Amino acid sequence: MLNKPSLIFDFIKNMGLRYILFRVWHTFQVKTGIFKKKFPSAPKAKKFISKKEWVEKNIPFFFDSKYDLQLEKEPTEILESRFRESKKNIITFFSNRKIQLEEDNQWFKNPDSGFIYDATKHWSQIPDLSTEAGDIKFVWEKARFSFLYDIIRYDYHFESDQAAYVLSEIEDFIDKNPINLGPQYKCSQEISLRILNWSFALHYYKHSEHLTEELFSKVMNAIYWQLHHVYHNINFSRIAVRNNHAITETLTLYLSHLLFPFIPETKAWSKKGKQWFEQEVDYQIYDDGTFLQYSMNYHRVVIQLLTWGIRLADLNNERFAQFVYVKAQKSLDFLDACLDKSSGTLPNYGSNDGALFFKLTDLDYRNYTSQLDDLRMSLQGTAVVKSESFEWYGLKNASIVERNQMAISSFDIGGYYIINEPDVKTFIRCGAYKDRPAQADNLHLDLWVNGENYLWDSGSYKYNTDLNLIKHFTGTAGHNTVSIDHKDQMLKGGRFIWFKWIKEAQATLKKDQNYTFRGSINAYRHLGGITHSRVVEKSPKTLSWNVIDTTNKNKDSIMSQHWHINPRFKGKISFIAKDNNGNELLPKVESNWYSGYYGLKEKSISISFSTPTNLIHTQIIIHT
Repeated sequence: MLNKPSLIFDFIKNMGLRYILFRVWHTFQVKTGIFKKKFPSAPKAKKFISKKEWVEKNIPFFFDSKYDLQLEKEPTEILESRFRESKKNIITFFSNRKIQLEEDNQWFKNPDSGFIYDATKHWSQIPDLSTEAGDIKFVWEKARFSFLYDIIRYDYHFESDQAAYVLSEIEDFIDKNPINLGPQYKCSQEISLRILNWSFALHYYKHSEHLTEELFSKVMNAIYWQLHHVYHNINFSRIAVRNNHAITETLTLYLSHLLFPFIPETKAWSKKGKQWFEQEVDYQIYDDGTFLQYSMNYHRVVIQLLTWGIRLADLNNERFAQFVYVKAQKSLDFLDACLDKSSGTLPNYGSNDGALFFKLTDLDYRNYTSQLDDLRMSLQGTAVVKSESFEWYGLKNASIVERNQMAISSFDIGGYYIINEPDVKTFIRCGAYKDRPAQADNLHLDLWVNGENYLWDSGSYKYNTDLNLIKHFTGTAGHNTVSIDHKDQMLKGGRFIWFKWIKEAQATLKKDQNYTFRGSINAYRHLGGITHSRVVEKSPKTLSWNVIDTTNKNKDSIMSQHWHINPRFKGKISFIAKDNNGNELLPKVESNWYSGYYGLKEKSISISFSTPTNLIHTQIIIHT
């Protein structure tokens, strides 16, 4: 039986003393009101440069203004529909869910829970997690201003000047969200994205009469104090969070002097930001190109940020340390291996919050092709598919190449193993954790045929929701792997916390006559420690997989093998499972949940096989 001191020791060992001390100091600053002084709520307005001077500076950007773009105009129905929705304040949340917002409360009301945040409360006094308020991401979504890309693209393709609308949205935010007050200053990543997205809009509309001198000064003042907030709170993301948040924020600080060289402090902020950004890229992207968050979606977030950073550095005749470019390329190699060629999508693996910061095509959020090619173009001037987004980034003359996919790919540091055959993909996860895990899903298996995901990952749904749903989406039974006594491979703690991390894992993937994966993890440390080994065998040119799971559990425990099936293919996938005595196991079929997009869930089918023995041998056959 685990006691509290042992869990505390485990937590400190996993997270490190630096993290613990910082969290204590951070909490102290919140409780004592130090943050209220450090981040003033009524700062003196700053004025740096006139609009005329800014325009004449010709600060390097992806494009000079809307008149600089040479993109062929393609007024699509999808784009027009999204624009019409935006004009009605129907915003696409998390890249899929459409929600009608109230104009008066659009920056403060959580449309999912109905809770209205206090816009006069200092950001440090707003709790991270509140049952009453619900998931705070719903309040942040519009305020990151990624919705502007649909409007700007509509403006260009339909030759319809939307400057007044876009700039009024920015001004409305500034007027209704005083500096450092309310929920929109709670997260420095959200602030950073807002600055980048405003910058994109300002350059596009730089010659517009609607960008008045008064409004320009108001926006620059808001940008200054938001940058000030990010810089002075940067250690929270670099120490307490250390994931894509830190990469976003440090990049924004680096770009601050490139985008706003007339703000005196940005010279120092940019120098430190570049140093920190390089450190974060070096630490967070492993040497095999995998990413410390073990998430396809969050890895794409980093891909987009690298594109911004590399392009703007190039345009300003600057360079990062060479390893940034090496790790950017290795990230592409990894995601290319994981991508399904037919659909352009990747396994719905790892935390998936619907983030697509800079949407510059009509492609669905789950399609990764344009974002991967944007970075590929930035690095080497090549692309797999020509994309509208290239022109928006100022990228010209794409040389079209084939996507690099080997028959077998092993990423041993991150722990991913992929078999790529024509029209068939087998994806397996097997890795130890040196950084914080988000889900207990080791030895998960994903199967794809002809661009369709037959055996899939259940997804994430929401980070703040019913505990039973959190258990399903983040727990072992919500993935295509094995549980013991209905317990998770690791011990769940608070919202983003796991205890008893898996620290040992080994795997190999080979091709002789057949493809053979062999992997093993030392898991269930909270149950005394249990080894789970999985063998996956597949003959080329067949749609049949043999999966052999073995554990060294004790004889009184029950071993359960879980499979999650895309319900569109019910009846087209079959299982024959046997224990180590050759006895056929009866399936337990249940209705369960799948979430392909954040905040949305739909019915799925789960099948499990259970046995008191130590082995389950299952043959999986897909019938197309």
